[in-house]
Amino acid sequence: MAVKSIGDAHVVVLNRWRDSFAEYARYLDHDVARVTYVTTGVGRAAVPANAREVVVVEDLLDHAEVRAALEPALRAHGRPVAVVALQESDFAVAAALREEFSARGRKPADLHHFLDKHAMLLAAQRTGVPVPRFELVTDPVGLTGFAGEVGWPVVVKSLQGRASTGVRRLDSADAVDRLDIPFDAEHPLVVQEYLPHRIHHVDGVHLGGGALGPWRLNAYLNVPGAAATGPLAFTMGEPVGSVEVDDPALLAVVEKFLRVLVPGMSADPWVFHLELFLTPDGECVFLEVGCRPGGGEIPFVWRDVHGIDLMECEFSLQCGETPDLAPFDADEPVGGCLHVPLDRPAPCRVVAADSMVAEDGPYAEVIPAVGSVIPRTAGSYEFVGGRFRHRGASTAEVAARVMATAADYRLVSEPVRVAVIGGRIEMLRAAADLGLDVTLVHFPDRYDPRSDELCEKVFHVDLIAEPDRVVDLLRREHAERPFTRVLTLTEPGLLPAARLNAELGLGGNSVETVRLLKDKALMRDRLAEVGLSPVRYRTVRSAEELMAFLDELDGVPAVVKPLDSGGSDGVAVVVTPQDVPPAWRRVEESGRTVVLAEEYLDGPEVSVEAFSHDGVHTVVALTDKFLGPGFIEVGHAVPADLTEPVRRQVCELTTALLDAVGLVEGPTHTEVKLTGRGPRIVESHNRVGGDYIPDLVQLVHGVDLQRLAVGVPLGLVAWRPEPRPAKGGAAVRFIIAEPGTVTEVTRPEALDPAVSLTLTAKPDTEVPPLLWSDDRVCGHVIATGDNAGDAVARCVDAVSRVRISTRAG
Repeated sequence: MAVKSIGDAHVVVLNRWRDSFAEYARYLDHDVARVTYVTTGVGRAAVPANAREVVVVEDLLDHAEVRAALEPALRAHGRPVAVVALQESDFAVAAALREEFSARGRKPADLHHFLDKHAMLLAAQRTGVPVPRFELVTDPVGLTGFAGEVGWPVVVKSLQGRASTGVRRLDSADAVDRLDIPFDAEHPLVVQEYLPHRIHHVDGVHLGGGALGPWRLNAYLNVPGAAATGPLAFTMGEPVGSVEVDDPALLAVVEKFLRVLVPGMSADPWVFHLELFLTPDGECVFLEVGCRPGGGEIPFVWRDVHGIDLMECEFSLQCGETPDLAPFDADEPVGGCLHVPLDRPAPCRVVAADSMVAEDGPYAEVIPAVGSVIPRTAGSYEFVGGRFRHRGASTAEVAARVMATAADYRLVSEPVRVAVIGGRIEMLRAAADLGLDVTLVHFPDRYDPRSDELCEKVFHVDLIAEPDRVVDLLRREHAERPFTRVLTLTEPGLLPAARLNAELGLGGNSVETVRLLKDKALMRDRLAEVGLSPVRYRTVRSAEELMAFLDELDGVPAVVKPLDSGGSDGVAVVVTPQDVPPAWRRVEESGRTVVLAEEYLDGPEVSVEAFSHDGVHTVVALTDKFLGPGFIEVGHAVPADLTEPVRRQVCELTTALLDAVGLVEGPTHTEVKLTGRGPRIVESHNRVGGDYIPDLVQLVHGVDLQRLAVGVPLGLVAWRPEPRPAKGGAAVRFIIAEPGTVTEVTRPEALDPAVSLTLTAKPDTEVPPLLWSDDRVCGHVIATGDNAGDAVARCVDAVSRVRISTRAG
């Protein structure tokens, strides 16, 4: 193990990589030290199995989120003695945590001139090495004024950023108007003169006190006719390689430069990744420097070719130990690498990617698997079109291999195309935000015209009356341009989506699972089979069978419901034998010949909003329900007001149900009655709940179920399986009016800022009798509060001040 002085102390590691850029388990004894990892859903795979704690966050850049997520680990293991972050993006958060905990490693003041590009240029200038002319600019006038002094082109950079993100070359004053990086007094840019010289990078270790450890000079390699030199070409869609230089004269010039710059930037030990220009007359000019190992394949090349792990060196330094390293000998082998960008903007789906590993080619590669989806990322070489490592006896040999790989490698990708069946516009917005190519199939009379701008194609089909037409239509579309997944969050779309995903081999929940959740009788059969949530029930086909079942219940009312409907449609309670004939007449009038009858479950009802990924189920929220006549829901509140034992029982029952039906992914909405015999399942659906429940969940728990439903199955959104605690409460209440023609609508003049009122009732519109959820046509109120009760009270108050007058027809 590299680090010896930690012992059993607490160490926090921030990790965002999925690949093995860092071999953490080799750097520190995880069986002794108490190591907590803060990572993303993507980076979770790289965390050692014997980590003491693993905390998954959505955004490692969010100091507040990281700090809050760490709190349980801090209570369990105490203040960390070291906070480690090996990717530059995470340095600022790590430094802030170190300062708070007085932990080992660099504090914010130590890192400022490495993370702020203007401060970096000033610091390099103070060492006495040559730097390009530069200036901090806050508006186009300052930018064009600087260019007028030094000449076009110029290079502009964001103050923070890595892997050439936020770097643009501007060739004329016209380009300033088209600049896609906004800047002002609060967000200035660095502008510097463009130097047409060849760019090199130097990677190495400074051992402190001016002692220079091992280092390697690398020349960037650009393809013939490249639009830019050095790494900037990568941001313009071109391959960029680099090769270690073995020219003794050139190495001597660079070493002289390093012995001035490196200790001048920091007298303490540090790992550096430096970029510099080499002019035709042999002068080194500073470009940028990072206080970290180089990105991409550089750590792998050092590990493979030179036997030194730069990540291990950096890990040790951040834990307060300086590695014992000697400079390289003159006959050190030569390494090189190549990074190939994607052939189209991410997200994209890989159609073809040819392996290049060969005796005279790269010795190792990381290329995307055919069929995989590449997510959008910023400032990272992990998710690119291809990464290749080379080695050889000379610079010329390795450079030739790198350029041959760049010329011959073939990557073909296509847009991530999805079909969406029905649902709310929020799902389409989530898909558009993720960069997806969407084909929508929706009811002609429930379609939001705003969807047009979010979709590539839109087809209008009655999803309930014509499910086979939906399948045939999307099957033909897939044959022309394949879909990556068929998605839906609406009840009529569940079976068509499952059928298509299964037929086209696109993954997702099986048709059997969807049928088990959609058909209430099949679900009861499965629950009875596994001995879960016992409820007396029977499938009935006549009034006589319903009467016989009522007799079996011995005084307990029966509930009659359609096998596959929702929104309380067709639900009736049969209490006495006299209720059976009218109940069965309603069944026959609905055109049904078979329904489910089950014992009435007495008690309050809650719903469980869960999300599943790879068969692991997480309860995201619990929702209280407020029922009106005929079991119709007139309101909801999050979080549900439950004792901890009951909450635990409800959650365990729900996850057991999802296991029993074989659910593997996506959101679920499960309704549970809290009876005197314990919680009992009413029904479940592999979709989000209706009635704006997803909005309440997002307000209280910060989880966007619609975005997760779109992005997680495609690998575009990270999902952490840990529940998020509630912050405050939220509620929705529907506005109910007497049936008839609306004659007048009065809206309250002043509402609490925590209340949002949506009124859809207008004069001359019809209010139908309240028979199922779709009859709530007047509007709704959503409110937030310090807790759910507070939110409910605000909803009730707002609804009470709405006046809707109707005239009986």
